[in-house]
Amino acid sequence: RDRLPAVRCCVLLEGEGDGDWALSFAQLVARGKEHKARVPGDLQQRLAQQRRDEVSTILYTSGTTGAPKGVMTTNDQFIFAAEALVGSGLFARDDTHLLFLPFSHAFAQVIKVAWFGSGLQMIYAESWDRLVDNAGETGPTVLSGVPRVYEKAFSYAVADGLAEKGLSETLFRVAMREFEKYAEAKEKGQSYSSFAFELARTLVFPEMKEALSKRFGGRIRTFVSGGAPLEQKIAIFFDLLGFDILEGYGLTETIGLTSVNLPGQNKPGTVGRLLPGVEVKIAGDGEILERGRQVMRGYLGMPEATSEAIDAEGWFHTGDVGELDIDGYLRITDRKKDLIKTSGGKYIAPQAIEGALKTMSDLISQVVVIGDRRKYVSVLVTVVEDQAKKVAAEAGEPASSYRDATSSKAVRARVQDAIDRLNATLPSYETVKRFTILDRDFSIESGELTPSLKVRRKAATQKFKAQIDAMYDAESHH
Repeated sequence: RDRLPAVRCCVLLEGEGDGDWALSFAQLVARGKEHKARVPGDLQQRLAQQRRDEVSTILYTSGTTGAPKGVMTTNDQFIFAAEALVGSGLFARDDTHLLFLPFSHAFAQVIKVAWFGSGLQMIYAESWDRLVDNAGETGPTVLSGVPRVYEKAFSYAVADGLAEKGLSETLFRVAMREFEKYAEAKEKGQSYSSFAFELARTLVFPEMKEALSKRFGGRIRTFVSGGAPLEQKIAIFFDLLGFDILEGYGLTETIGLTSVNLPGQNKPGTVGRLLPGVEVKIAGDGEILERGRQVMRGYLGMPEATSEAIDAEGWFHTGDVGELDIDGYLRITDRKKDLIKTSGGKYIAPQAIEGALKTMSDLISQVVVIGDRRKYVSVLVTVVEDQAKKVAAEAGEPASSYRDATSSKAVRARVQDAIDRLNATLPSYETVKRFTILDRDFSIESGELTPSLKVRRKAATQKFKAQIDAMYDAESHH
């Protein structure tokens, strides 16, 4: 209490308060009833005095590119979000929505106002780890999540298929080979057909759809993805199985809302069309600029940072690089600050390489691309512990811990194979020359992941500096 002089009172959701500075939830309710009886009409009066342009909430940026900044979010931004999401038909009254993101995240705040605006039923997941179990228990129709949720679902689907025996396994391998060709064609805007692909569509993919649907409670029809870029191959996979996986785009500064794909108008690989009232223009260097009711008031106590972010004409500079296609769909290519320039002068978008490598193997958990002002590209990799132990054991290298598994020759060979397949799709200056498997996975607690499971690039590169430098030492043989 002494260290928080500006805080008048705090409310405990669990446990007993002291009735003075720390109130239990029950004490808060009792105080409210007492106040209402003493000053009737006070709440109505305060509500009537609320203005649209007043600051309602301060949300902090995730700090992936530096220190978190307090974003002053107004009442009108929230009203805009409710109107846009309910008006677009993305959420309806008869939906049941499962949410696991914390309310400190703009994406969760947007879902919250869509809930108030549409009257849908909201389910809170107990935690990120229990998300799939909770979906199985509650049967939601809509799930909003970050790409990590869908990457894991994809990996599980592949692992389940590979665990089959005999003819089923053979069919599954053929199906996944055909899916790779189909996805490659879709990414280039081409169509793909073959006898084997049609066979997979009849025999394999419907079973995968049923298994995935069951995994999420059996009623799911829509997955919404935001908070970070979704790898196009994963969007194509869900789409092929017949699910709506709708990717949207927005930043904390724009109340998480700029554009979104809608059911029946979904274009995988893009973040959808602009929401009504949102203006976007692409600057000369490819940066996305936006203007409209969705833009914040400014950064709390940071007037210089605010005027850097919002120019004199009211355009907010997002720091993301992207383009609008002929149909008005927005495509994000990378964070401007994340672009890597090799010592050969070539610019590389690391997120694209990281996302692609994660889809190459169900063994890979996280990837960080290194290469800024370096002679070549290398990667830090973490693995999925259960999968790594399994691969090691099958190769006669039993591993009792995560660390043991990472030193298994078979695990290294599997990662190398994924990198080789990725490299075959990349221009030579983007190919990954070396890799290091780290001896533990990233986590929110250890500081490499944000609460929305995005990698804090700066934290990871500082923490594993020795491993990174070793990949560029002349005598290194990773």
